[in-house]
Amino acid sequence: MLQFGFDPSIFKRNRGFRLPEGLVAARDQTAGQWIENRLQPWGREGVTLRSFLPDTFPAYARIFHPFYRGDEEDRTRNESQPVRWATVAQWNGTIAHPLMQPGNVARVPFPYRVDWGECPEMGSLPVAESTALTALLREFTTTPESCYLGYWEGNGYFPGGTVRYFGHEPGLLSSIEDLAHYLWGKLRPSPDPLAGVPRLVGQHRDYLIYFGSLDIVPSLSRYPPWGLSPNLWWPEDRGWCVATEIDSYDTFVGGSSACIERILNCPDLEALPFTIDGRIDGDADMVNT
Repeated sequence: MLQFGFDPSIFKRNRGFRLPEGLVAARDQTAGQWIENRLQPWGREGVTLRSFLPDTFPAYARIFHPFYRGDEEDRTRNESQPVRWATVAQWNGTIAHPLMQPGNVARVPFPYRVDWGECPEMGSLPVAESTALTALLREFTTTPESCYLGYWEGNGYFPGGTVRYFGHEPGLLSSIEDLAHYLWGKLRPSPDPLAGVPRLVGQHRDYLIYFGSLDIVPSLSRYPPWGLSPNLWWPEDRGWCVATEIDSYDTFVGGSSACIERILNCPDLEALPFTIDGRIDGDADMVNT
């Protein structure tokens, strides 16, 4: 499978790249190594949380990005109403449970569409939920001003992006991979503003590691100029860790039992307890099939 992270500004003579205010490249090149060493490969029969969060925490929670009643224009004007997955399940006679998937609870095929509004935001924690979560997480770290914020390196927001072939077959596809890398290297301008930014090598997901205060995280989900929450982030004291997979409609948190309990009881978040071995792929919902 080819994964493209494309920035069309490579065709412009002068292209700018500006990080959001308060976000800088991490100085510690090994900042994410403690996570990198704990992640497990994707399984043949499904992908578990072990592939995205380390197994070092006593408890985990899954936060569901809400559905929205109203169209995209309503949401732009802040007039759309968030709808919880449990509510959508009730409407459709399905069951809300920790492994549920949006298409299953809404009874719609992929790509998910509902005629009464919008499906959950994919790959980014919405602003309202990010605001509630960061306020809560502040109480469970001694280093709220020092956080590592990781972004999938293939995201189109980054100049240059990536072209990567995930496969092992020799022959034609390997040649195509080599050609793609060669052409991309020729197209990408120099100097590369991402050069020197630390990477965390994940499972089919590599992340650029930045550094900033916990307080800036909600602003990173806003439009413009960035419009994307971090995909993997944690405080310097490693009191917790948060993952928002780019192809999923939810966010996972690993932390102390007290931290996870607060998340589960937060009225501004729809969350359920999860396990490190729980499946997170699109076929995980075996209840609402």
